[in-house]
Amino acid sequence: MYRIILMALLTGISSHSMAELVEIGSDKSITIYADPATIQRIGSKVIMSEMGDFKSTNATGGKSFLSMRKQQEYECKDKQMRTLRINLYSGNMGRGELVHTDHQSRNWEPVSPGSYGDFLWRTACKKP
Repeated sequence: MYRIILMALLTGISSHSMAELVEIGSDKSITIYADPATIQRIGSKVIMSEMGDFKSTNATGGKSFLSMRKQQEYECKDKQMRTLRINLYSGNMGRGELVHTDHQSRNWEPVSPGSYGDFLWRTACKKP
């Protein structure tokens, strides 16, 4: 009985955390997810987290990774975006060891029409 209850609780927790991610797009190397639950609005700017899940191993600084979690800032009026921080993980979907972290904000870049960034910008800047 204890095992059944424990399994039900773990399944619920796992489903809840995965339910927050919305698939934005996929190609032969990566699947991109947005996390609308992390949206923070500040005037015409929005901060939102996203996940990139790679289909094969990548490496940085001699360490392998299969997924990245990024915090992006979007300028809704001017259709621009920039990365605020990046975490790289050894496993898929943000699991495994944290192998690299970068908390240096990048410069603003225009959002290219039809790109993953465009779909993420639309998700972040959509009116609540």
